[in-house]
Amino acid sequence: MVSNLSETLKKAYDDAVIAGKIEVAQNMLAKDMDEKLISEVSGLPMEQINTLKKNIKATLRKQKNPNFVMVRAFNLL
Repeated sequence: MVSNLSETLKKAYDDAVIAGKIEVAQNMLAKDMDEKLISEVSGLPMEQINTLKKNIKATLRKQKNPNFVMVRAFNLL
């Protein structure tokens, strides 16, 4: 039981850390910063930075649509 709780807490912590890194990377992309620098600073792989960038562009296109639904960063986990 304790092991299960410990594993659950560790997973929750790890997910929160990743979510924080994604948020930082999104903010850096919004400031039009270099993708390689973003990867280096956030610790996220370039593939994930590129995915975030594509999602941001898609989100901006969808915002013009009245049926827009925001895609959360957690979908990338």
